[in-house]
Amino acid sequence: MRVTLIFNPSAGSRDTTSRLAAIHAACRDLGVDYELLMLAPDRPATWAVERVLRDPPERVWVSGGDGTVRAVGAALLNSNIPLAVLPGGTANAIARSTGVPSRTADAVRFATLEEPRPFDAVRVNGRISLLTAGVGYDSAVMATADAELKRRFGLLAYIYAALTQLGSTQTTEFEVEVDRRPAERIAGHCLLLANIGKLFGEFDLFPDSRPDDARMDVAVLTLADLNDFLALSGHVLQGTMEQHPGSRFLSGARVRVRLDRPLRSEVDGDVMGLTDHLEAEVLAGALRVVRLPEQRRGFQLPAWTKPAARTS
Repeated sequence: MRVTLIFNPSAGSRDTTSRLAAIHAACRDLGVDYELLMLAPDRPATWAVERVLRDPPERVWVSGGDGTVRAVGAALLNSNIPLAVLPGGTANAIARSTGVPSRTADAVRFATLEEPRPFDAVRVNGRISLLTAGVGYDSAVMATADAELKRRFGLLAYIYAALTQLGSTQTTEFEVEVDRRPAERIAGHCLLLANIGKLFGEFDLFPDSRPDDARMDVAVLTLADLNDFLALSGHVLQGTMEQHPGSRFLSGARVRVRLDRPLRSEVDGDVMGLTDHLEAEVLAGALRVVRLPEQRRGFQLPAWTKPAARTS
């Protein structure tokens, strides 16, 4: 198999030498030859993909965080070149959601032997999203969980940011139109558009979401205080988000959102500027990603922790 490895040395907390050594050892054991393209400030993902497209390999591997995977995926849209992810960031949400093992040797074997399958992308205000995009509270969380915080605390940086940002976002009225159906006016603190239904690749925010279903999931969430946060977290952990009384869920291929005031936005964790609207459409099967055929179920609480069913 002829492979091109696109490697981001600035992703994650593990040093570049040990990451590369682990990948190289696994490739040697499998008999895989690869060309290494090292990203840098003057050699972004678009530079690497331009080289790939001139002489396409059998597979492109990406070692980096979700931002690196998103950038490479956006540049590979409709190229039909299989894309495989080697976890190298903090959250590694795309890798976790698609079944990629966390251990490097196992991830390399997965990238070599597992089949590439269709994978949707979502265009949001002109940018490509593979995970989630949104406005409101989630953008404040992503802005707080900056690179230094993630380097020091890993995934805990997001939990810290989520708790510190409670109460920072006022209630907003979102006018949401899905697939040209009549628009709904929904109040909340956060609106999310999801291609993959997991938070950080682990927790089921949209339990039935798939990355190849030609639709995006939409959620308007209420997160005014700690009580709201704990209630929503409980439903996420149990995979029962649709039952959460402070949330509204929709889905479709095209979504238009109007806000009653400008809010900061984010796309796959990259914080954007202020906007008073979102225009989103699904690009069905625009990528081929090496992944399991079914989305891996996220963390589930033991049965004994769930509330007992009420009897009349």
